[in-house]
Amino acid sequence: TNDGILTTSNIGSTVNVSDVELTNIENTGITLQNNETNDPTTANIDGVTIDSSSGATGIIVPSANSAPSSLNVDNADINDTDVGVAFNQTTDGNLVSVTNSEITNSGSQGIILDGSGNDVEVRTHFNTLSENAKAIEVSSDITGTASVNFTFNDITNNQNAGLDVSTGQTGTVNANYSYWGSSYGPGGAVDGNSVVDSTGNEVAPKGSSDVTFTPFLTESVDTLEP
Repeated sequence: TNDGILTTSNIGSTVNVSDVELTNIENTGITLQNNETNDPTTANIDGVTIDSSSGATGIIVPSANSAPSSLNVDNADINDTDVGVAFNQTTDGNLVSVTNSEITNSGSQGIILDGSGNDVEVRTHFNTLSENAKAIEVSSDITGTASVNFTFNDITNNQNAGLDVSTGQTGTVNANYSYWGSSYGPGGAVDGNSVVDSTGNEVAPKGSSDVTFTPFLTESVDTLEP
């Protein structure tokens, strides 16, 4: 199957996609468009399974479209894609949420934020991001005065980076309280200087003030008591 689900124009203010299984996807699993005045301002994706053997993108907000003002992904299982979740368009004041999901074996990124918006509120909590080239990449300045949080995630066994902030941020990306595959926290460097001496997945901030990652978890989020 080339594409799984594609939202079209004039479908109302809210789109809900839940409890679907999309397999053998070749292009995109779920594409969220917002071209018209009546297109969705809120998108809720819950309990979806997306699997690809040909380098597809799991969930995407394309750069050619304005983004829904609130995008929530929960309880997703995304495997064997090139990119798990791609926010290629963000606008000022967006809410982007990815929670309780498992994103594995992505050839490029598990999650990427690459939009033009600033003051983007990001909530990425209680996810497993494993065996990806990069678990999370932030390749545009999205922070501004908003809250950007990648917290309480298991980020392990990713080949190139656990968190790569490749563009300097106006504000700070908060990556506290995550497990990086080592009880000593993440590894990584800023301008060639070691962030921390650890075998954990790398944190690669553009500058020393772009990312905070302490305190970190010394074992998996799964071991936390409810």
